[in-house]
Amino acid sequence: MYKLELDSFYNDFSLIGISATIEGFKIAYLINKKMGFNFSKCRNDVMMKVKNNSLAFEIFKFHNQKTRSTLYLVQNKSTYTLQTTSVSNALFDVDQTLHKYLINSHKQAEYLIKIEDDYNHMNTKAMVSSLNEIPQIVSAFEIPFEDIKSPENLIFE
Repeated sequence: MYKLELDSFYNDFSLIGISATIEGFKIAYLINKKMGFNFSKCRNDVMMKVKNNSLAFEIFKFHNQKTRSTLYLVQNKSTYTLQTTSVSNALFDVDQTLHKYLINSHKQAEYLIKIEDDYNHMNTKAMVSSLNEIPQIVSAFEIPFEDIKSPENLIFE
């Protein structure tokens, strides 16, 4: 019987964090315009189950035929409401709004760009520099692979 180790899959990508307060489609549009990419929204969001709640993380995909690389722009933060049981003596029901992150170690990143590039044609540092030139992006930064505590959350499709 063969045993499949997930560690072998994880080193095949680079990750960029993006801090911005605008919506995903606007970020995708701005990146497409600035960098000549063609991010398009995926039919299905990345789904995660937390405390009986289904969370959706918006995702966009761009496949570059020239470099044979695939880039994913994915929302890092999803919000859900935890409903508490009401107490008979309570005046108000209290609902708690919570956040869940794909990458917990980088909560400052509202979006992530995952770069799957087997032939190393994509220059991550140049991409970060170009992203930082977009006025609506507060900051873009490379996330070292060692800092990713839950890389299984970044397996798409």
